[in-house]
Order: sequence, then C-alpha cells, then structure tokens
Amino acid sequence: MSQSSLPIAKAESPDMEVVMIKCLKDGCQDSFPSLNDVKKHQRITHQAQVSCTIFGTKDTVKLTRQSNDMSTCPTEGCNHQTKDPVNMQNHVKRCNHETVQAPRVMPVPPPDDATLVPIGNQVIVIPEYTSLAYNSYAQVLLCQKCNQGIIPNEVESHMARAHHEKG
Repeated sequence: MSQSSLPIAKAESPDMEVVMIKCLKDGCQDSFPSLNDVKKHQRITHQAQVSCTIFGTKDTVKLTRQSNDMSTCPTEGCNHQTKDPVNMQNHVKRCNHETVQAPRVMPVPPPDDATLVPIGNQVIVIPEYTSLAYNSYAQVLLCQKCNQGIIPNEVESHMARAHHEKG
C-alpha cells in the first residue's frame, strides 16, 4: 500500500484537522492515526496464517488462526496461544520441547473438616514460650494457637496481628 493510495478519513475539529488511515481489508472500516497502526491491526485482526521456524531447526510450519482468532504453538506440551502472528513466530523459534513443562495443577485445598494429625515426637514444646513449638522435621517454629509456621524474626508481629498479643 503506497502512501498516495491510502484510504484517508478526515476528522475535522475547530482547532486542527486529524488525518486517519482506513484499513479496508476484508471490508473493514476501522481507522488509525498511522500506517504502522494500520499494519499492526491488519496483522493481528486479518492475517489468517503465520509461518514459523521450529526451534533448533530450519523447518517451518504454517499455523492457521483458530475460530477464537488465536494461533497455538505447535510444540508438544506447550499451550502458548496468541492473536499476534509476530509474537507466535518469536515464541515458536524459542520454544524448546525439551524444556516445556507440563502445566502445573493447583493442589486441592483440604476440606473444612480436615483432621489434625497429633504432633507426636517431631514437635518440641518450648517451655519459655507457651504459644510456640518447634517442628524438628520441618525445622520451623509453630504457633500453638493457630498451627501456623512462623519465621523466627516474625514471631512478635504474628502474635500481635493474628492473636492481638503484644510481646
């Protein structure tokens, strides 16, 4: 598209004239303030396919935009999706199938009626501080009032915040 053949839309205001460039691709009537903005819009909105170089090879693959307007990375195990063809080209070029990790599954929180396991001999009660105990297995201080692990330098703030006690 040459500068002289650009579809121009003029928006006039009392102070100045604003020149906008129309897309017109596939009948699109969207207008933009610069040619770069038009090209970006056309790439993201109207480009149906993108050619990508596969990581570590010279092989290319042509990806077609899906019904949700997204392209999906072809690398096994990768779930990356994007509307931007340039983003997809850069991603596929760097997406190493050996380092793609399976998506993490968030652990299910315990139910409200979770059973508290007896402390046994791995927890040492601290006689000088009746609200604290030490779990020798996890190597962490425990608040005996709420069973929360506490970093040693945060004991005072925990007691004040959680139990309204001042040291």
